[in-house]
Amino acid sequence: EMQALQAQMNPHFIFNCINGIQYYVLANKMDQVLSYLSDFSKVIRESLSNANRRMVTLNQEIEFLKSYLHLEQMRFPDKFNYSIQCEKENTISFVQIPPMLVQPFVENAIRHGFSNLMEKGQLSILFQPLSGDVLKCTITDNGVGRKKTEVKLPNQMEDRLHSGKITETRLKLFNTAELPDKYKIVYTDLFSENGTSGLKVEIYLPIEIVQG
Repeated sequence: EMQALQAQMNPHFIFNCINGIQYYVLANKMDQVLSYLSDFSKVIRESLSNANRRMVTLNQEIEFLKSYLHLEQMRFPDKFNYSIQCEKENTISFVQIPPMLVQPFVENAIRHGFSNLMEKGQLSILFQPLSGDVLKCTITDNGVGRKKTEVKLPNQMEDRLHSGKITETRLKLFNTAELPDKYKIVYTDLFSENGTSGLKVEIYLPIEIVQG
């Protein structure tokens, strides 16, 4: 069931990447096409490989996110900046997490949060070990927020809900009857003086430690 849910994310992800390649081909920007194809092949290889894995190292997941975000920056030049941080960087090679749980929320921030943003988007991803078997990933953006996203076309909103629900279902499969909410997703709308100014998503992930 876990692999079936994870596989539902891959076609959507691949389709968006192919759209990016098509843009550069139509614009006759062949240098960018070659660069994009190089990153695209790397991301697809990792994506398809991870579909058969229950866990990957945190280092692998971070490198995957970096490659994916580079593709998105090529698709949307000067649209956003990003940062990826881990509180204990010396552990990224030893900590394992389920693959492809973070990427859907990063994609949502770019596609939905930044699409109509007048200023430059800012995306922050922070990994924080909380205990022996829980890692918190906090994804923060300064996008238009969920309220304004809801006025978009229904199929766009369904895409956002669909990816979030798949990830929530995947996380629930790691929970037990004794601790049904140990691994979860928490959404916090962010506000400024001008109103909605982004979204914070906190994902509480199961981890395993690689025995060296």
